[in-house]
Amino acid sequence: MKRTTKWMIMALALMLVCASAALAEEEAGYAQKYPESLRYDTNWACGGTLLEAYCEDDGFRVMIRQTTGDMMDEQLVWEYSPSYDPETGILEDAAFGSKTHEAGEAWTVEYEDGAASFEILENGHLIWKDQKEDAGAGMEFVKIGRFEGEYQCDRAEINIVWDADDIYVIDVHWANSAFESTDWMFKGTYDPATDTIGAVGLATVYTYDEKGEFVSAQDVNEEGCVATFSFNDQGQLLWDCSDHAGDGLVFENLMNADDYQGE
Repeated sequence: MKRTTKWMIMALALMLVCASAALAEEEAGYAQKYPESLRYDTNWACGGTLLEAYCEDDGFRVMIRQTTGDMMDEQLVWEYSPSYDPETGILEDAAFGSKTHEAGEAWTVEYEDGAASFEILENGHLIWKDQKEDAGAGMEFVKIGRFEGEYQCDRAEINIVWDADDIYVIDVHWANSAFESTDWMFKGTYDPATDTIGAVGLATVYTYDEKGEFVSAQDVNEEGCVATFSFNDQGQLLWDCSDHAGDGLVFENLMNADDYQGE
């Protein structure tokens, strides 16, 4: 009896260890389970088509936006929830993709049973194989980093937008006072090797009267200035500028700040 009890205890202990290991793997999250999948976790672009891939707790979420319409004021939006295949290195959504046509406030869901896969080629480009309409045929997306958004540090604000001409347009606004502000306008390109944007631009000082109406504008660096935009380990935006305007400033992503406040 004692020997039987001993084996029962050992078996029970083994079951608990296995259950704990399985739970730990589940709690570790998708990124820790498939760390190699994180190479997909960024923004990609092909001309005017933007692809955003997010690694979440239970898999990936991919959104593709394509500007269309006679006035370029409409969008086609594809959304997928693909899983990562560690054997092939491919993201794949078998049957749950959707396509939406956005025109102003009007939204039309065209289908919700799409299938697609995503693969990073040897040249570092990403291809989208749409098995519903072959919408990604001939397209190769390049990595552009996840810089788009609005950022703030005290009275300084940065707005970063991806342009269809494969550049980032960056506007930095600094409210010097109620009657004066300095604005930098940059155009830059993304460097995937360093995960940074290198940009050049001009700074202009604007003045306003007591009613807030425009009075004057004065360029302060006609020769231009050079800047680098990057992220620190906490995901905060840094602005390194040749005129030292960004020295010591750390910018928070306003979208992330809103998310944190809502949690």
